[in-house]
Amino acid sequence: MRGADAMNRQHAATGSPSRRGARRSRARERGVTLIEGIGALFVASIMLIGLSMLIDTSMKNMRDQQAAQFQSQVANAATQLVQANYATLASSATATTPAVVPLSAKSGLQLASYLPPGLNAQNVYGQTPCLLVFAPSTGGLDALLVTEGGQTIPDIELGYIAANSGAGAGSIPSVQPGTSSTANSAAYGAYGSWVANTPNPSGASCTGKATGPGHLVSEIYSSGPSNTNSDFLYRVGVPGYADANAMHVPIYLADQTHVAGQSDSACGSSVANSAGKITTDASGQVLSCSSAGYWQSAGSLYWRDPVASQAALPTGASAVQGDVALALDTGIPYEYTGSSWHSLVVDNNGNLNIGKGTVAAAQMVMTAANTIGSPCDNGASLGGVGQLSVDGTGHMLTCIGGTWQDATRIDNGPGSGGCLVIIGPNPSPDFGYCGQYTGAYPDGVNVTMNGSWYVYKQSWTLTLAKPGVITASVWGHLSEQYCRATGLSGHLEQDVVIIDNDTGSVLGSNWAQTPAITDTSAGITENLVKPLSPNKNGYQVSIITSWATYSGQTMPYQASTCAPDGSAVPITPLVVGWNINSYY
Repeated sequence: MRGADAMNRQHAATGSPSRRGARRSRARERGVTLIEGIGALFVASIMLIGLSMLIDTSMKNMRDQQAAQFQSQVANAATQLVQANYATLASSATATTPAVVPLSAKSGLQLASYLPPGLNAQNVYGQTPCLLVFAPSTGGLDALLVTEGGQTIPDIELGYIAANSGAGAGSIPSVQPGTSSTANSAAYGAYGSWVANTPNPSGASCTGKATGPGHLVSEIYSSGPSNTNSDFLYRVGVPGYADANAMHVPIYLADQTHVAGQSDSACGSSVANSAGKITTDASGQVLSCSSAGYWQSAGSLYWRDPVASQAALPTGASAVQGDVALALDTGIPYEYTGSSWHSLVVDNNGNLNIGKGTVAAAQMVMTAANTIGSPCDNGASLGGVGQLSVDGTGHMLTCIGGTWQDATRIDNGPGSGGCLVIIGPNPSPDFGYCGQYTGAYPDGVNVTMNGSWYVYKQSWTLTLAKPGVITASVWGHLSEQYCRATGLSGHLEQDVVIIDNDTGSVLGSNWAQTPAITDTSAGITENLVKPLSPNKNGYQVSIITSWATYSGQTMPYQASTCAPDGSAVPITPLVVGWNINSYY
C-alpha cells in the first residue's frame, strides 16, 4: 500500500511519459522560431542596406544628370555666343591668354544673354561656368566652357556627368584615365574623344578661382569663318578672314519701289537708322538714304549726269549741295551751292577761281590798270591778299593791306643806327652829336680786357617777319696824337658778327684793323650783308671794338691837334658808328 502510494506520488511529481514528450516538443518549437526570426532579420537588414545603396546611387545619378543637363545647356549658350561675337572675341583673344566670358556681367559679353531667365548661376556642385576663348596661331577660335569653384567632383562621377553633357563634353580628372598617375590638370573628352594637355595655360578665370581637377569642361564648336559651312556674310571684320566679308556673286536688290530725291517709309528724317541704307530704283540705279532723309543717287552723286543746258539743271530735293553737272550746250560745268547753280569757270563776281590749282599760260594779259594806294579788294570771294595788277605804265602792282602797292618796292624791317664816343670826356666839337660812354676802363660789363687790348661790345636783336636781308655798316676812328708831343702809338680793330639766336651759330662776320697809329689818327669800316629767313628768337648783330695804346696813356685820355697858331685843339680819342638795317 505504502509502495503504491509512493509510486502515485512520483507520477504526480514527474508526470506521465506522454506528457513529458509533449513538453519537450513545445520547447523545440520555441527554439526553431527564434532562429528563423534572426535569419529573417538578417535578410531584411541586407535588403535594407542594398535598398539604401540603391537609393543613394539613384540620388547621385539624379544629381549628376542635373549637373550634366546644366553643363549641356550652358555649352549650347556658349556656342551661340561665340558664333554671334566671333570678330569681337578674335580681336581680344590670343593663343595663350583667352578672352574670358562670365555667366553674367554688368557690361560686355555674358553667357546669360543666351540662357533662359532665372537659370541658376552654379551647377548642383556649386561650380560656376566660365567660357575661355583662345585664338591659336593656326587661325580660328578654340573655346572651352569650364567650371570653377564649388565642390570637387570625384573622378568616377566626372565620367558619368561628361558622358551625359552633350557633344564636346569632358572633365579634368585627378588621375589620368586608365592609369594611376596624376593627370596634371589635363582635360579629357568623354570616352577619350579629345585631350587638352593645358586647357588654361594662363590661369584665367571668371571668379578668381581657375578651373582644376574635379571640374567639368566642354569644347565649344563654332561655325566660325574657317568652317566649311560658313556660307553667310559677317557684319563686322574678322581678323585673318577677309573672305568672311566678301560676296562671290552679284547682289540682287529686288526692292525697286524707291525714287531718288524722295522720302518714304524706309528712308526719312523720322525713320530710325535709315541713313546709309542701299537699294535700287526702277531703272536699276543704286540709291542710298542720305542723312537728310531722302533717297539719293549713289552712282552719280556729286558728278551728275550731263544736262542739255543750264536751264535743265535739277532743282529741289534732287539737287544736293556739292553736286556738279555739265551743260552740254556750252560745255561749262556748274556747281550746286545748296540754293542755286553757278558756273565753275567764273564765280558769281565774274572772277576765275580754281581754288588751290595752278594757272599756267604762255602769257597773261591784265586789261585793267590800277594806281598805287587805291583799294584792291574787288571780290569778296577772292580776298585782297595775293592779287596782282599793273599801273598805267605796265609796272606790276600787288595788293598789300587792302591797297595797291608797287610789287618791286623794298620794305624796311627792324634796325638801328647811331654813334658812340667810347673814350671821353669829349670837350671837342667833332663828335658832339654822338652818345658818350662814361664808365670805367674796364668796368667788366661794357669794357673788358683781352690781354693788353680794351674791348667794347655792342649787340642788337633783329626779328624778321618774313624772308629778307640784314645789313650792317660799321666804322671806327682812333686818335693817337697830342699837340706838341710825339711818340704816341696804338692800334684799332673792329668785328661785326650775325648770330642765329635759335642755334647760336655764326651766320656771317667781317673784320678790319688799322696799322700802327703813331702821332696821328686813323679809321676803319666794315660792311656785312646776309639774306635770312624768319626764325623763332631772331638774329643778334654784334659790333666788337678793340684798341690798344703803347704810350702809357691813362684811360680816358684827351687827344689833340695843333691849330695854325700852335694852340692845342681837342679831338675825340675813340668813336664808333653803325647803321644796322633789315629789308624785305
